[in-house]
Amino acid sequence: KGVGRRRYEQDNEDDEEEQEEEVFGMDLDDDEDDDEDDDEDDDDDIPLPVAECVSMSGHRKAISALTCDPAGARLVSGGMDYAIRMWDFNGMDANFRSFREYEPCGAHQIRAVSFSLSGDRIYIVSGSARPRLYNRDGKRIFEFPKGDMYLVDMSHTAGHTHACCHGRWHPFEKERVLSASQDG
Repeated sequence: KGVGRRRYEQDNEDDEEEQEEEVFGMDLDDDEDDDEDDDEDDDDDIPLPVAECVSMSGHRKAISALTCDPAGARLVSGGMDYAIRMWDFNGMDANFRSFREYEPCGAHQIRAVSFSLSGDRIYIVSGSARPRLYNRDGKRIFEFPKGDMYLVDMSHTAGHTHACCHGRWHPFEKERVLSASQDG
């Protein structure tokens, strides 16, 4: 019985290897004639990853949140220095400086930033209990209310009662935002 079981396991392993060869298109043979075909394909290969790298400095402390608008024209970063910085790739000069910097939430670190689906609004979540909406140029549109932390039943309060952790736009509904907080 032990020998039969070993043979079954070995046959099963061989079948799995054959299936992997078929699925992944791997040729595990070490034939010398295959090397000639590989030389022809080297001319068409593109080295990956293909990327450009630019260093854009400005924050005085670590960056904790990044977002890019859907068109790819603007980048917004938020940091542990309480600041939001906005970069416009189309109007950027050789210095790679942001065109706007502001502290939207006072002395609260930025936890998350997110562009709306249309790219016209930015949702900013900081360590406060009040997330904020800004337009794409950095002007405040709306500040969500803070909830009443002294209520026993939290379903009767309007907003978060403790610090927010994260937030973003709803992936399908363009007028709805999502937020997470330490209030449970």
